[in-house]
Amino acid sequence: SRDASDITNAALNLAASLCVPGAVIGQVCAQVDAFIQGETAKLFVKQKKKAKGIAFPTCISVNNVVGHFSPAPSDATALNAGDLVKIDLGVHADGFPVIAAQTFVIGHDAANPITGRQADVIAAAYVAADAAVRLLKPGNKSTDIPRIAGKVAESFQCHLVEGVLSHEMSQNVIDGEKVMLLRPSHDQHSEEFEIPPNSVFCIDIVMSTGEGKTREVDARPTVYKRLNSGYSLKMKGSRTLFSQIHDKC
Repeated sequence: SRDASDITNAALNLAASLCVPGAVIGQVCAQVDAFIQGETAKLFVKQKKKAKGIAFPTCISVNNVVGHFSPAPSDATALNAGDLVKIDLGVHADGFPVIAAQTFVIGHDAANPITGRQADVIAAAYVAADAAVRLLKPGNKSTDIPRIAGKVAESFQCHLVEGVLSHEMSQNVIDGEKVMLLRPSHDQHSEEFEIPPNSVFCIDIVMSTGEGKTREVDARPTVYKRLNSGYSLKMKGSRTLFSQIHDKC
């Protein structure tokens, strides 16, 4: 919705303004999430049954961390000048999600432009994302986007990151069944399909100056997916926790 889009853009701008040298990542994520909850609370005031809020928690991933880094506010991990920062977050109104992301380097602006390999990889992601949006129209094939994105990566001497999926979205669903694998291989691939009219996709473009191969790190996972399943909980504490999750998700 337009409301969710406006809040998403405002949240991205807030997050970017808070990403300065010395800022603690977990505290920034918490502040932006609180902003989203505060703004969405103003929607559907007289329509209590309409859901609204965070569609995807604020994540701030730095340098070689691919994504989904949203540490607890108590985590002391901080930002430094020269860090390449990737922000992604999501807002929903009446269950319709809007997901957005932004990439920049701390301490650089028009007067102090980015150079070198950081500039290459950001430009590669930008050009590939622009091409993907142009290709996302009825009649085109889902495999067109990874194919063109791969050519863009090659032209900037970068690589697409493996394992990255772009999902179809709908009401209350941010990861639908139709997916596009950004970097298909013999071991990983997604089924080809024709882009249907009136469909909505979250296009996820991730580039790397390295080989684009991922590995797990020791950071504790903090972003979880809720399944639309019923639960029979016996402990009062479990029911209280689930009630809090239900109210926020």
